Amino acid sequence: MLGGPRLPPGYRRTPPVRCPKLDDFTEIIDQILRDDQHRPKKQRHTAKRICERLRAEHAFRGGYTIVQDSVRAKRLGGQEMFVPLVHRPGDAQADFGGVPRGIVYDNTKLAVARILGDGTRQRTQVFSELQSHYLFDDRFGRPGKGNDKGKVEGLVGYARRKPLSKTGAELLFEIFSQRYEQASTLVTSNLPFNEWTEIFGSERLTGALLDRLTHHVHILELNGDSYRLAHSKHARHAAAAPAA
Repeated sequence: MLGGPRLPPGYRRTPPVRCPKLDDFTEIIDQILRDDQHRPKKQRHTAKRICERLRAEHAFRGGYTIVQDSVRAKRLGGQEMFVPLVHRPGDAQADFGGVPRGIVYDNTKLAVARILGDGTRQRTQVFSELQSHYLFDDRFGRPGKGNDKGKVEGLVGYARRKPLSKTGAELLFEIFSQRYEQASTLVTSNLPFNEWTEIFGSERLTGALLDRLTHHVHILELNGDSYRLAHSKHARHAAAAPAA
């Protein structure tokens, strides 16, 4: 053994750190995190959003840092285990993808170079190479006929008519709040501001969002024919033109 005086042992914390300002809110945080497990990852709460909800809904008066630390610790403690990356001889891992047998496209310029007089599509080189590689069948809708892709068009219409969910509206508000006076944001809409409440479902949330969007803003109102409508008319005329 080495001689000389022994150094005292390093400090070791035995009891857990107490956060009196947060103790009454831990169950609320736990419930939010449990509910998040049933939501898509992009719709889950950030620590900042949890802190904002605690302040707005439960009169929390503590700081953001203790909430952030608590959320981080709870998420680390609840992380799932992963399979090992070291395997015995003969073991393997695999991940299989798939290619559909056929796909219905609109007449995008990425795929269609030209519509011939008989309706045949002259495909672009890059699309032909894609199809040659994956060996799928293609079919193209008629210009201006959305019912040829009824499922897709129906879902688009449904999304346009359906208001955002409460979680979705809150997340979009959080995105705009984080970018407010920090970065430029370009927003396009065919709805006037007085109709945005129908989409967000909350007059208070819509007002707070527009307050941020319309500060230091340039608003451009564009009138005239739709570019998509003009493109569809041009495609229909090209398809109806007699072959040379």
